[in-house]
Amino acid sequence: LEVPLPQVSTTEVRPEEETLLKSRPFPVGEKLTYSIRWTGLHVGHADLEVKDIIAFNGFRAYRVISRAWSNDFFSLIYRVDDMIQSFIDLNNFYSLRIEKRQEEGNYRSFKITEYDQANHMARQFKYKSGSVEETKFNISPAVHDVLSCLYYLRGQDLKVGESVFIKVNADGKNYDLEVKVHKKERIEVGNMGT
Repeated sequence: LEVPLPQVSTTEVRPEEETLLKSRPFPVGEKLTYSIRWTGLHVGHADLEVKDIIAFNGFRAYRVISRAWSNDFFSLIYRVDDMIQSFIDLNNFYSLRIEKRQEEGNYRSFKITEYDQANHMARQFKYKSGSVEETKFNISPAVHDVLSCLYYLRGQDLKVGESVFIKVNADGKNYDLEVKVHKKERIEVGNMGT
């Protein structure tokens, strides 16, 4: 199957990147783990992880991974094993590539979208039954994918009563995502405090 494989290599953080990385609200290596509940029952788990900094097709990039999977009991009824991997430009903080694999019940899907931010174009590859369907489309400048937009939002100065707008591309479509900030609240997080 002719699909572009990225040139990826894990690298050490460069000294000139230290200040930039410290200004971001998440460290490399951060892993958030969630329990997924449905009607009060524990049915699975989800992880969000800032895996590492990599050299990616000539760019320096974050590799961010999201994974959600059903537990053993719920998998007997409806098995879920989804993974999204996003490559986010380290300096400009926009998406370079997203890989999305879904396994939900009998449904299977695997898509790769590569973003050419300089030319505002993207190529998407959909895998189906051993073949690949390629499409090309325009994207907004500095567009985000469904995972990179979450990390972008974490770096914004959120104010109650105001909105943050993010250009997002998902499944070949461009959106102006509006995030409305309704309130702030303090929460207790296990052994980590308030």
